[in-house]
Amino acid sequence: MTSSMNLDVHSFSSLKYRSLWSIENYYMDTEETFEPYESGDCEQEARYDRLMYWLSAAGGGNWNSFVNACLALGIIDSSKKARNVFRRLKLLGHVECSEDGTRWHVCPLCLVLSANQKYYYLCGQRTPAIIDSISNLCTVQYDSQPLYEGPVCIKIDSEQVEELQKFQKKEDFIFTGQAALQLAKIIPDMDGWRMSLSFLDRLNLYNYTVERWFEDGYTSYEGALQNDDQYKTPRGLYRLTQNKGKYRHCMNLYFDESQQRWLKGDWYGLHFLDLYENAEPIHVGYTPEKQCVIIPKLQHWPYIYEKTLVLASGRLPAFTGKRTSLLYHSIPKILIDDLVYKIDAFLVGEQRCMIS
Repeated sequence: MTSSMNLDVHSFSSLKYRSLWSIENYYMDTEETFEPYESGDCEQEARYDRLMYWLSAAGGGNWNSFVNACLALGIIDSSKKARNVFRRLKLLGHVECSEDGTRWHVCPLCLVLSANQKYYYLCGQRTPAIIDSISNLCTVQYDSQPLYEGPVCIKIDSEQVEELQKFQKKEDFIFTGQAALQLAKIIPDMDGWRMSLSFLDRLNLYNYTVERWFEDGYTSYEGALQNDDQYKTPRGLYRLTQNKGKYRHCMNLYFDESQQRWLKGDWYGLHFLDLYENAEPIHVGYTPEKQCVIIPKLQHWPYIYEKTLVLASGRLPAFTGKRTSLLYHSIPKILIDDLVYKIDAFLVGEQRCMIS
């Protein structure tokens, strides 16, 4: 890490990164969880901020460079937890990755208008110099992520348009408008999302130990059968673990029986797809006066739909009191109506959703 606080995104991103770490690919290991690494550690926020400075300086790299940056900064204590960190940064619009998850890149600096139009917030590349520059021109509010599990949300009142235009002359950035509302209009419904998922072709089940998801966990499963290129396997969520080789990676896949495809995607998405295909009722709690959305933890949405909720405010969800539900803020009715229609959910009152 550099001791200087004057990081220049463009200068640093021109440097070539050479990994000194092992080539083991951590990306496919285990399912994601939204459990925090630390519970309310205010120092964790500073670690995330330093991670954002490093990511902005490096510009991009392979998966192991991200994992080891998180380890070096003390954000995680195990390489397998890096997926949780990366998902949070993706939800916030700070980073993206290649389709196979082996490479990452930081997103360009953007100013996003919240869904309620009350403020702008920063997305993508950030350095201390950029933050100082906007702070000198605008009144800036620093809003911590829930349990400090993410970089601070930097907000500017939407009425400071003239000041932001001055900032745009100094820094090269993009006004995106209301990204959440725009994204909600173009994302597909659940059937369209399922068809858009990538899949594994010619998967040989005999090379894997197979487990199937039942209600609240994986269970060893011997009913996954294969006859040449045909799979006599029920649809559902599976975990396949290589039974040969030095690194026995796990893959979380959804088997689409009708299409004979092993679908890939984020774990929450595949789990949600399992609920959807089994016609489980999906409940979404909403309070119009608070503009709050509550989702049962066991019905955590697929990444692209959840990202729409996060981009509405620039903040990650908080847990409710008993940690059974996720709480999202600054969600106007027009936005949640679009999303509920897309995922075929039922809009209910806040308390009913928390109980269910």
